[in-house]
Amino acid sequence: MAEYLSIDGGQYVIKAESYRSPRGVRPVPVSGDSGVQGEVIDLRTPHEVANDQDELFINRGSEDGVHLGDVFQVSKTSSVLSEVGSVVQKQAQVLIVYLRPHTSTGLIVQIERSDIRPGAIVRQVRRMPS
Repeated sequence: MAEYLSIDGGQYVIKAESYRSPRGVRPVPVSGDSGVQGEVIDLRTPHEVANDQDELFINRGSEDGVHLGDVFQVSKTSSVLSEVGSVVQKQAQVLIVYLRPHTSTGLIVQIERSDIRPGAIVRQVRRMPS
């Protein structure tokens, strides 16, 4: 067991099951837009620059079709150049390591742009076999 920060008054602790990927089972690609879509709620520890191994919360969970081990692409839409229109920028890929009925916790496993903010779009790109 590890301690990362001390607990302040008014905070609560929940026991989280540890995630272990089943041996030999890998997530399979999700075709087109058929994957679960949602948004980033927030980073576990909000700061200006997200890093590999940071955790974030998304607004989709087990009752929405998310499974432990699923991979989600995090992206944002930017309209920096109005004559071009909006551009979708990939930010990171996250591995789902904890589930609740309507929320999930993802671990950043690959980062491309570190400016991840609440409201960023998440889309399931790989799904664990059922």
